[in-house]
Amino acid sequence: MIKFANEIELQQFIIDNREDINKKSFFNFKSNLTSEITLDGYGRVDLIDYTITNNSIHINIYELKNVKSSFTELSQLCRYVSGISIDFKSDFENVTVNGYLVSPEFDCMSDFLALYNNTNSNIKMVQIILNPLTGVDFLEIEKDQKKEASTINFKAVEKAINYKSKLVF
Repeated sequence: MIKFANEIELQQFIIDNREDINKKSFFNFKSNLTSEITLDGYGRVDLIDYTITNNSIHINIYELKNVKSSFTELSQLCRYVSGISIDFKSDFENVTVNGYLVSPEFDCMSDFLALYNNTNSNIKMVQIILNPLTGVDFLEIEKDQKKEASTINFKAVEKAINYKSKLVF
């Protein structure tokens, strides 16, 4: 599997290429996208952006991983999303917090998928794929996946990338 050298490199890539990523993926990174923000009582967020309109705030939290993600990363993101939602309710009439776990690979164990399937709709898992033909692709992992389907999905994507990379050279 092709990966960034580390999470800082991935963060910087997203910040530097925010507009291009917005054009070719479902992401809509805002111009105020910021990295390495410490949230009191919750931890350090890799990337965050927000929009304020009237008495509403919309916050996007991006937890980036350069290795396989599992329970730890998903629960960390859930903690950020729920905590920030509660904290901002006293300041804004409408609070929306979305969380994105971005990783090249996810644990396909049925317990992990059960946890993901039962999180609220504001939590998304996104597979980042370095594709030698198209650059970087982001694939949202849909909820209600079964263990076998997710395993096949990840292997099929990796096989397609490996096959295409052989065609380039």
